[in-house]
Amino acid sequence: FDVIITADDIIRAKPDPYCFLLAADRLKSPVSDCCVFEDSILGLQAARSANMFVIGLATTNPYDVVGGMSDMVIRDFSYLRIES
Repeated sequence: FDVIITADDIIRAKPDPYCFLLAADRLKSPVSDCCVFEDSILGLQAARSANMFVIGLATTNPYDVVGGMSDMVIRDFSYLRIES
C-alpha cells in the first residue's frame, strides 16, 4: 500500500469524513477520484460526506439499508479474482 491510515492518525471518528479525506490528501488524490468500500452505517455516512464514490458492502447491514446510502452495493468480495 502507498498509504496506510491507522487509528493513531484519526482525530475525528466516523461519521465525520476525516479518515477518508486524510487518505485522499496523503494519496494526493482529488476526492472525485476516490472510491470507498464501506459496510457500516457511520462509515457510509462519512464516505458520502467526503463526496467520494461509495460502494456499500451488504455484509453487516441489509442490502436495502446499505443501498440507500451508496452509489453501488455488493454483497461481498467472494466473486472477485485477483490476477498478477
